[in-house]
Amino acid sequence: MEQPTQKEEPSKPKRPENELEEEGSRFSKEGKYSEAVEVYCELLERKVEEHGELAEECATAYFNYGRNLLLLGQTQFDILGGKLRRTVERKLTGQEASDSEDENLDARDTEENLELAWDILDTARVILSTKPERKLELADVYLSIGDLCLELENFKQSISDYEECLKIRQELLPPEDRRLAETHFSMGLAYQYSDEFAEAKTHWEKALKIFELIISKVKEDSQKDETKKENELKELNSISQELREKIEDLSSDGTMKNWLQQEKEKQPTTTIGFQSKSPTGPVKEMGVFSSKRKIETSPQAPPEKKVKSSS
Repeated sequence: MEQPTQKEEPSKPKRPENELEEEGSRFSKEGKYSEAVEVYCELLERKVEEHGELAEECATAYFNYGRNLLLLGQTQFDILGGKLRRTVERKLTGQEASDSEDENLDARDTEENLELAWDILDTARVILSTKPERKLELADVYLSIGDLCLELENFKQSISDYEECLKIRQELLPPEDRRLAETHFSMGLAYQYSDEFAEAKTHWEKALKIFELIISKVKEDSQKDETKKENELKELNSISQELREKIEDLSSDGTMKNWLQQEKEKQPTTTIGFQSKSPTGPVKEMGVFSSKRKIETSPQAPPEKKVKSSS
């Protein structure tokens, strides 16, 4: 008697790539970086399969996947920071910590995400470096690699990547573009954590000047709705004031290092203008001014190429 043949499960139809792109972008803007990583991972795998690993068509997918791996790693360090600090405190006092093994596994997984982000973003850099018509995208990649190096406390490399980003943006963007202020602030942050306070102050002053220029442009815009103009000016003035306060903090030799230590010990992200990296709230499309989290990791040479989801 013949055995009944099992019916094969119909293969799930592939979602259109533009649908994946839209969903990944939405997740990222909402701060749902784990979901964004899953979507961009699928999209990148499809692009690589269709076009090849180093094809120009894959560059944006590499960037979006790598950027969201970085954002995911940053939010995980925000969450883990308190746990890991308590683990260290318990070890110092000789207390038992039954959950420390799980915490350390979580930390290792987060570091792996950051190392993978390094590899993925560097691949995007390699592809875009040969495409002069896509230099602004290359600048975005350099900024993200700089952010990653800052996260891994390789401040010298971080400054180098931010400089490459700034060079491109200064060449192609108008002087009142907020992306220039973003780059100057990031460079100032890297110099600050390198204890090069004069350089940090210089770049933050340049960021402030850009915001002052933006404020002037907004005030002169007679076409803009008055309510929208008022709200935008309120936001810009608030950012500028907080920047002035940070510059003043860096101007006092007597309190400079104490202030720096306090900043390093802060767990929450301090946002005063650029993209919020809150793991729960929506992303504000304005860039990020953030406090640096202290982690015990240094960047390594890019590992073997791989595409991996966050699960």
